[in-house]
Amino acid sequence: MQQPQVQNQLATHVPDLVLAPSTMDRQLPFSQRLEGMLMFADISGFTALCEKYSLNSRSNGTDKLSKTLNDYLGAIVENIIGSEGDVLKFAGDAFIALWKVKRDTLDNTIIRVVKCALRIQEKCDNWNTDVGVRLKVKIGLSIGPLQVTYIGNDECQQVALSSTAVDDANKAEKFAQPGDIILSPKVWAYAPDHDLCHIEKMSDGKHIRVISYGLPTPDDDILGLVKQHELQANAVSGALLGITTPVKRVQSPRKVYGKEAKIDEKGRLRQAIFRPPSKREKAVLRKYVIQPVLKKIEDGQPLEYLSEMRQVSVVFINIIFVQTKEVEDTNNNLQHAFDVIFSNCKQFRGCLNKVFMFDKGCTFLVIYGLPGDKHEEDCAHALKSSHVILDQLKATPLISQVSIGVTTGSSFCGVVGHKHRHEYTVIGRKVNMAARLMMHYPDKLSCDSETFHHSKQPRHFFRELPHKEMKGVRNSGTIHEYVEGSENNMPVPLTVPEFEFPILGRERELEEFVTQLRLMRAPSNESYKNIVIYDGESGIGKTRMLDAIIIEAMRENVRSLPLALTINDHNTPYYTVRVLVLMLLEMEGCQSHLEREHVLLEHIQNEVIRDDLCLLNDLLMIKMPSNPRFLMMDRVRLITEFRALLMKIVRQFSKKQPILFAIDDAHYIDKESWDFFTDLSKTPYVMCVLSMRPFTNENQPTASAKAVLASDMVMKIRLRGLKSEQMASLACQLLDVERVPIELVKLLKERSHGVPSWCEQLTREMLSEGHIQVVSQSSSSKEANHISASIEAIQKRKGSVGSGGYSRSRRGSLDVKDSGSLKVPVLGTQLLERLTNIMESTNDDDDMFDDEFNVGGMICIITPGVVLSKLPVPDSMKGMLMARIDRMKPSEQMVVKCAAILGVTFTRKMLEVIVPNCNTRKLRRSLQTLMQTRVFECATPPSDATQTRRLSVKISSQQGYSNRMKGQIECFCRGTDDDATEDWEESFQCLPITSCRFLRFCSTLMQETAYGLFLTNQRKTLHEQSAIFLESQAHKCKHCGGGDFIPGHHSETASGSTTIIKGHKANFSTTSVASSRRGAVSPQTSTDEIFTPEVSRRQIQKPPGTTPVLDIVISSDGKVENKKTVTINEDAKEAEGHENASDFNQKRRMSLRKSSIASQWSIISIDDSFADRMGNTESILDTIDMRECECPLILNTVYPQLVRHWRAAANTEKTIHFLVEAGSAAVTTENNLQALSYLNEAQELIKTLDTGVKPLSDDVNENITVDRYERAHVESTTGQAIFQMRRYDDSKPHFLTALRILGNHQHHAKILTWFKVMREGIKQFAHKKFPNCFIGKASSEMSNIYVEQARCLSYLWQIYSKGNDKLRALSSALQQLNRAESSDDDLHELITAYRSIMECCQSYQWPRLGGTYERMAIKRCVESPSNFGPDDVVTVGYLYCTSSVVRLGNARIQGSIDAGYSALRIAKRLHEIDLELAVLPTLAQALLQANRLTSCVENLEALQYAAEEEENCVSVGWYFCGCMDLLLEAGFTLEDHNTCIDYCIRVMNEQAFSVDTTPRLYLQSCLALWYSRKGEWVKSTRWMELSDELAARHERTTLVTVQSAFKMLECRLLHVYRTLKDGDSGRDEKVQVDKMFSTLQSRVNFFPVLKPRLMHLRAYRLMLDNKQSNARKLLNKCIEGSRQKGLSVEEHWAEHSSSYWFDPKCSKDLSTHWLQSVEKDLDWHAARNLDATMVKYSLPLP
Repeated sequence: MQQPQVQNQLATHVPDLVLAPSTMDRQLPFSQRLEGMLMFADISGFTALCEKYSLNSRSNGTDKLSKTLNDYLGAIVENIIGSEGDVLKFAGDAFIALWKVKRDTLDNTIIRVVKCALRIQEKCDNWNTDVGVRLKVKIGLSIGPLQVTYIGNDECQQVALSSTAVDDANKAEKFAQPGDIILSPKVWAYAPDHDLCHIEKMSDGKHIRVISYGLPTPDDDILGLVKQHELQANAVSGALLGITTPVKRVQSPRKVYGKEAKIDEKGRLRQAIFRPPSKREKAVLRKYVIQPVLKKIEDGQPLEYLSEMRQVSVVFINIIFVQTKEVEDTNNNLQHAFDVIFSNCKQFRGCLNKVFMFDKGCTFLVIYGLPGDKHEEDCAHALKSSHVILDQLKATPLISQVSIGVTTGSSFCGVVGHKHRHEYTVIGRKVNMAARLMMHYPDKLSCDSETFHHSKQPRHFFRELPHKEMKGVRNSGTIHEYVEGSENNMPVPLTVPEFEFPILGRERELEEFVTQLRLMRAPSNESYKNIVIYDGESGIGKTRMLDAIIIEAMRENVRSLPLALTINDHNTPYYTVRVLVLMLLEMEGCQSHLEREHVLLEHIQNEVIRDDLCLLNDLLMIKMPSNPRFLMMDRVRLITEFRALLMKIVRQFSKKQPILFAIDDAHYIDKESWDFFTDLSKTPYVMCVLSMRPFTNENQPTASAKAVLASDMVMKIRLRGLKSEQMASLACQLLDVERVPIELVKLLKERSHGVPSWCEQLTREMLSEGHIQVVSQSSSSKEANHISASIEAIQKRKGSVGSGGYSRSRRGSLDVKDSGSLKVPVLGTQLLERLTNIMESTNDDDDMFDDEFNVGGMICIITPGVVLSKLPVPDSMKGMLMARIDRMKPSEQMVVKCAAILGVTFTRKMLEVIVPNCNTRKLRRSLQTLMQTRVFECATPPSDATQTRRLSVKISSQQGYSNRMKGQIECFCRGTDDDATEDWEESFQCLPITSCRFLRFCSTLMQETAYGLFLTNQRKTLHEQSAIFLESQAHKCKHCGGGDFIPGHHSETASGSTTIIKGHKANFSTTSVASSRRGAVSPQTSTDEIFTPEVSRRQIQKPPGTTPVLDIVISSDGKVENKKTVTINEDAKEAEGHENASDFNQKRRMSLRKSSIASQWSIISIDDSFADRMGNTESILDTIDMRECECPLILNTVYPQLVRHWRAAANTEKTIHFLVEAGSAAVTTENNLQALSYLNEAQELIKTLDTGVKPLSDDVNENITVDRYERAHVESTTGQAIFQMRRYDDSKPHFLTALRILGNHQHHAKILTWFKVMREGIKQFAHKKFPNCFIGKASSEMSNIYVEQARCLSYLWQIYSKGNDKLRALSSALQQLNRAESSDDDLHELITAYRSIMECCQSYQWPRLGGTYERMAIKRCVESPSNFGPDDVVTVGYLYCTSSVVRLGNARIQGSIDAGYSALRIAKRLHEIDLELAVLPTLAQALLQANRLTSCVENLEALQYAAEEEENCVSVGWYFCGCMDLLLEAGFTLEDHNTCIDYCIRVMNEQAFSVDTTPRLYLQSCLALWYSRKGEWVKSTRWMELSDELAARHERTTLVTVQSAFKMLECRLLHVYRTLKDGDSGRDEKVQVDKMFSTLQSRVNFFPVLKPRLMHLRAYRLMLDNKQSNARKLLNKCIEGSRQKGLSVEEHWAEHSSSYWFDPKCSKDLSTHWLQSVEKDLDWHAARNLDATMVKYSLPLP
């Protein structure tokens, strides 16, 4: 009997509870109570199913997933509805159903529900799917009173179920295994006919597992029943005895019988859905259905169109309410929570999807990114709205806890269930993870790594949370808490410190500056000095002077940009200009290149300047599109353009507001940045103020610096000592008092020589030794022998830190190197007895201390019995500092002297390494004392006030700290778990220690003095130890898998291997081979944060027996066969390491699991877990996340120090070595300007060596030589830097020079190149024929040379390929492969060589040979366990990417899809966005050719999302290429045709497509074909001309360019049709078409995938000549060829043409189907259900 038609679509989305008339018109919120029985079911396998379908290369993805989900859920729901149940909620892979219970029918209801559950398990347990995932369901049953609460507003309403029965059902389900039915204790108590139930008791003895129900039939196996009862008895007895051994589930031996059962199986119907709703019902029901579903229902579209894999942000919000007995209070609380959540979600375009109530409170599910509400900032919206929700809900009195979990990723979104009862829901791993985050991180707003990255929020808005194991969540990645914050808290560069008191005695020097400043601001500013230089000796007050200058500039409304430099900055190329430009553009807090690009484009609106912004890519670490006019420029011209661009930007800002650049310690400006100041000296409305020490003979200025200093636009002012009359005021400022003793002032006048720092140090010494005291005026008698300072001198600056106001700028102080006076004046030190009394009298040290000293004014007195004139005071400041050091404990002296070796700033970790016989706790206690006595201070900027830790120093007389002063230490370092543990251990001792990890000297003079106390040889030894420690950090960060920046460079200099530079015998840390990585880092992160956990002179320990495994399973048909595993024990390899090698220096070794070697290598899977000695499982690739790369931080912090320390150690070899290493690191991080600077310096040192002169005169080695490998490597790396700048022709000479040095001369003559090809071909034949004799047989020294040659040749191959020089490209590829195979030592270079030769084979029409090399490459990956690391997985990914392209061109469609999905898996696993952007366009094209439209669309949407995230204009162009292909080939739209056309037109002026014009060519040809098909011939002709013009400039033949040519061929054929239709012969057009056929005939030999298209268009050409017989034969041949190659789209189009041309019964409307579809923008969901041959373009006939 046929079922009636559904009349009420809205009712299918809501439970029967909502349809009851009693719920329609009541005021919200309200609740109902009822008795009922609940079924809570959780389905296992849905998440795995979603992932299988979404990345399965051989399935139709979402279509099959949606069908599988609905088939399974439909079967379950049908049983529930048939048993009179009401499905209340679908929650992803779970649901809850209700049966109302009446007292008189209680028994029948329980039996009906139990039977329903048994039928569900019988039918749905172990449900098979076509991807191998088995679906199972766990069921929990409960019974009791229920409370149904209705909440909402005029737009949205929700129903929530709460009671102990809900909690009981949830608890019962927790006891269940897949396939089980668990009864709550109350259900079992009420259940009738216990003797008919075959059950097992659970481990708690209360919950019951139902096995079967009903009397057995005569055919049942009696013995089976007996065995079943025995198992039940054993289980019950075991539970009673406390034994919890699991009992195997026994399958039910019988079915459910009885009349009721037959009725239930047949099924009952939901009557409400078969009658049309009234207006009142419709209005109410609409509020329960989300907007995307409502739109489909209103448009009359099938709800299946909503089913898709979609990138969404999922938010779970859990609220725990304060318990209340009043139902009304509960309803109001729930309604309030709803109002807060709904209003904020709506504001940020989120969709409130579900509301649940369980024992752990109420949970709301919100989704961002659903159809109609998709926004590019969905992640940010999810976090921002969640943060507001969290704050508002926490402010609610009756809410005790709010926990929010946010995740982002691809999830199944769609309507699931039965046709009579379904809901829109989301299912996937990210949905589950959001729920787990919500529960595992209570009272926090937590998010996953995807949300963290894609939100593009400032890094300081997040805090990293500790890792927690979460059920069902594997590889959770780093979890962050979103805390939001103010932009003013962003980390900033080092800046000039602020001072509380006005400057003293510098009126004349200040007036000279103000005069120049006012001249600059005058309308005619030609006569002012652009650069003002204050020079003076250390401690004279230069920094203090800069602070006063900045204040004056602010008063004149001049924008001030202060910067303080250190000695480490001097060795970092372009550091000064980079930081100044970042400050000018307000980019200091930007963490990623995307953030910097956004800010840059906001500031730069001038289109002319915008075109040139690519010149700033290396300087600012951005990725602006290249301008083709720079490609042919030489380096000198480029630098000129670069400097001109910087000045244009500066002038743009200075026109709006004059600018002052204030630089402290300007003698540390790097040599590359001095040119910037030369240009600034000529720029109007700009002034630079530099403070510096005088240059010495040992420290001569560079040529550029001399030019600046000698310029007429420079004014020099020499700072000298203060006058004696300023001493009293200075002393009052230093001590923060109103009066000081006359005797103290006299001493300062006599001994200080007017040097402010000397006064400060002398005053501090007397204060700390107790010779003077600071007391309140109220507690001391007025003495006549005191002198007062002027009121102006001790008046604190308005708004200063000390006065409680705002600072002069948003930049915080980070480095005080030249303190003319105290940055924050130190309060007076008190005697031990007074301090002890204060601390003992209160528990609040800080408050008591402040109260004690804020009563009245403060004065300084001389301690009774002390005569200042008799105190031994050194005659010089250096002598005083040396005396101060002498008074320290020996351990403290050693700490200060060793710290001086490290520089003004240093890390505690590094200090621990070089201090002799270091005891960590003792060192930390010494640091605490030295910080307290103002020798050291924390160097971490206070980027977030919430992270500030104040370490109050408690002084105990029992410990003998009689000479310590009371004070506070401010530390802004983020604490670690190790610090917390150590602090806890020390808490039992009354010894204060510090946890500060990043420190600096309070005075640079102290650092210089301490540095000079070591003997020369001692200094050199400590510098060498520092350098050795830093060597262990000179590797890629853990997020990139570790390893060298230069592949194998460290191994070349390691002991026991062939040395590249011969000289000193010092061990280098060993690192393994690694490939290049990119990334951006937070400037907030200090060097210490990226250091490995344990790096010292001690041997690094690893768990024994650790064997990490990486499995790559490769198969031809999707089946895994003959797996064998090869493992490498790391303990065996550990012995080969060096003492200083860190965990990340040694790349984790892996093994590969291999399947049968077949002709089609396609499927890759990764299994990368290993067990440590404790039995824990760790994922090797969990730490690999390219988005978190910190390599630029290592480059900017480690390498400049390495070079400085090796220079100071007078080690020429190591200095050259790490200059080259630094250059390679800069190339890896795409900092090309910095790379060239390092490499040029290395070349200068090498040239000096070649002249016979030592570059470092103190080097004791007399025989320093640089061998050919190192020289070649300098040239090679230089070429790589220039190549990355897209100056291909300029880079080629460097690669050729490197090869010539390595003994591989490249010939220029073509005939010689041909002979070289022949010779290398013979070598390659020998390699293939006799691999054991040639592959991997090179010696150790030659192996390294071969690897370097292969690297150079790989770049030459790219250069020749881009120039379409096929012969030299083949020569380079063959040489590259032969060298890489002979070495067989670097997997990255070897696979790169295979990729090159594969593409060469395609260009020479050698598909079989290319396939052979493809198999060899993958086999080589499988068989290289010895040096296969996590970073090499990316290399394999690019191999699959290349394979996908080659296979597509060779018409191996399924193979291309398989390889594409394999590369995509790797990209997603490692978050390698570049690989993802590379593979998605090819994968989408292959899926389109296979007519797998759903998968094609999903991958195009993924491409769009990734391209917009990265703001990659070229990838966006490829996305629209795919959209145009869908429009032209499949007849439906992903983007509407007007959007596509507008984009194609806009591309004409896009700077991003000026260099790589291939996407532009393809889009132009698509647009020409679009207008030709529509008959708009004028527009078509215009776009054809543009396309022809662009195609003429394309030298290289690729699949895309040939596809563009085919589109142009179709255009010209349509123009022939037009001329014939107009009555013309079309002879000229036909001649042109025939020429194109001839050209394309030769090109399709390179790309066989296009042969069917060529035959199809030839058939059309014959039809235009009225040669129908020949056309029919050719068309049939096209259909057969397409079918054989799997080209379904071409096959369907050819069948369409055959029907349209030759079938007389063909409808005339067929010719208009395509045009109507594209004009109406046919949705791709609808296109899936149409005949593929229908929506095709009909090639017209005249």
